[in-house]
Amino acid sequence: MSSSFRVTSLEIVTPTAARTYDFDRPLTVIRGPVGTGKSTLLMLLKHATGGNATLTPAALENVRRVSMKVRAGDENLTLVRAVNTDASFVEVYDVSEPDLPVRYTVAGQPGVPTVSSLLLEKLGIPALRIPTTRTGRNAGTVALTFQTVLSYIYLQAREIDQSIAGHTNEYKNRQRRAFFEIAFDLTSEEIIELEKTRNTLKEQERTATKRLEDVRSFLAESGRADVEQLKRERLLILNDLAAAQDRLGLLRADVATQVDSDATQRDAIDRTSRDVERARSARMVGLRSVESRQATLSQLRLDESRVSRTASAARTLTGFEFVVCPRCAQPIEAREVPTGHCTLCTQEEQVLPDAEEYERRLSRLRDQIDETSQLLEADLILLEEAEAGLDQAESQFQEAQVRYEQNSRSIVSARFAAISAAAGDVARLEEQVASIDRDEQLWLQLRQLRVDLSALRGQLRDVGLALQAARGAHQARREALNELSESFAEELDLLNVPLDGRGTIDATDYLPRIGGNKFDNLQGSGGGLTTAVHVAYSITLLRYALTHSYILLPTTLIIDSPRKGIGTVEAGDSELAVAIYRRLIALAGSSEHAGRLQIIIADNDVPREVSGQVYEIALTRGNRSIPGVAPADSTAAELRVEDIDPPTARE
Repeated sequence: MSSSFRVTSLEIVTPTAARTYDFDRPLTVIRGPVGTGKSTLLMLLKHATGGNATLTPAALENVRRVSMKVRAGDENLTLVRAVNTDASFVEVYDVSEPDLPVRYTVAGQPGVPTVSSLLLEKLGIPALRIPTTRTGRNAGTVALTFQTVLSYIYLQAREIDQSIAGHTNEYKNRQRRAFFEIAFDLTSEEIIELEKTRNTLKEQERTATKRLEDVRSFLAESGRADVEQLKRERLLILNDLAAAQDRLGLLRADVATQVDSDATQRDAIDRTSRDVERARSARMVGLRSVESRQATLSQLRLDESRVSRTASAARTLTGFEFVVCPRCAQPIEAREVPTGHCTLCTQEEQVLPDAEEYERRLSRLRDQIDETSQLLEADLILLEEAEAGLDQAESQFQEAQVRYEQNSRSIVSARFAAISAAAGDVARLEEQVASIDRDEQLWLQLRQLRVDLSALRGQLRDVGLALQAARGAHQARREALNELSESFAEELDLLNVPLDGRGTIDATDYLPRIGGNKFDNLQGSGGGLTTAVHVAYSITLLRYALTHSYILLPTTLIIDSPRKGIGTVEAGDSELAVAIYRRLIALAGSSEHAGRLQIIIADNDVPREVSGQVYEIALTRGNRSIPGVAPADSTAAELRVEDIDPPTARE
């Protein structure tokens, strides 16, 4: 069934007084002149739910806490939140356990539930993270919160003629679209998870494709032979190696036969010859290790230089503050600008790169450089030892050769050069085999990358098919958007909104259109028209939720200053305002919807044509919404909510 969220009452507590406002009626109008706190009263409702509300100085300076009783789903809850002190949490009292409040955080903290997740749970709305894109361009997500839901049912005075559920803000617009699809059953948790999986796989596919192209380009630019050619070359070299080893063995056997009488010297030559071969192999291994380590160190230093420049820029930009105008040299420190805006250009400040993160990355790189440098030093020492060992082995081999030649010059001398040459051939061929093995590993890596990429694409196809099937199951709901559009057009006709074209609801962004024109383009026709369209759109969604049990949109509507948004200058403004009030009164009074909807309006006054037909909370300059704020405090009290820049934190 449709989500039930009904405000029963709101208590405002100041240091000197407390006052409770009763909203437990189908339709309540908060009436009073400018500056009496009508919008503040609605903003305190939002504040109680954990929202980032825009509060006037009068509220911030005088209100200590608010206590709101609501019916969320099937449960009666009391939400208590401080104002202008520690407002980072909301205490929630369940009517069944009034003395055992549970503290919920406003912003997410590890291990602490949020008041948003609680309210969503009570309303039967899944607390999901929504993919930022349907096309798979990135794997980012945005959180669906209760404040997203509230933006649909609470039409703020500042936004009523400009924005629908925050659609002009890119981040909030993604949340708005996501909630609409969930609320009207155009999507499901399964579809959202499949979309997130698809986007993650897309990201992995892009990464794997780049890696594959990098390896393929390296192999192409370096002129490496392909795997089959490498195998042929390896086979030929192995044959040459076997022949060289055979020649070396025959030469040694021949020498052994001819100088059998001098076994001691022959053994010395054999031993020192093997020592030379081992020393050469050790030196070759050492050279390759040093070259590899030097290449790694060079790359790390390049990364260090790049990150160091980025970190330096981050530190410079983060700490740079103007105290005078660089153009006219006048001081700007005392300039009054909204919180979170630049004191020089007054524009909203952008979040600069996290310098500390760059410093951590720089520190890790430097640790890696130090570690690699130490390993390189150790490799250089080992190489130096290997070269010294080779020199020593060659020297011992030469000494053994000389001694042996002195004893058997006529027999063995000619064989020594052949043995040395044969041993050199063996070492050279072994290094060629090792080089081919390294090249072959690159080709095997390329082959594995292709296999992995093919597997990723296969997963993408499977997820795509599952996504297509899941979306198909909701196609009937999507076709119901036509019915919603028809209902919207009827609502505009009932209100007699003067439009140039028929009203529809766009099937892609779910925003109202008039004669094909986007809502944003209606601004040129005046704020009164956009306000009327916005109200008609909200009434349409409310009616649809009341008549379709599967809709998750709460059957509540809070409208701040509709008459101000419509205006009183143009001909027909008053008639349009009266039509809106009559429409809302008819909905609230319908026996069909008894006990299932709630409408709260804040306005300067009620049209005389409907006066007496609504329950009113009357505010005056001597009886403002915040108890204990005396009429003398006029400067603070009369600053309107819509005159204050709203907080910029995401909700």
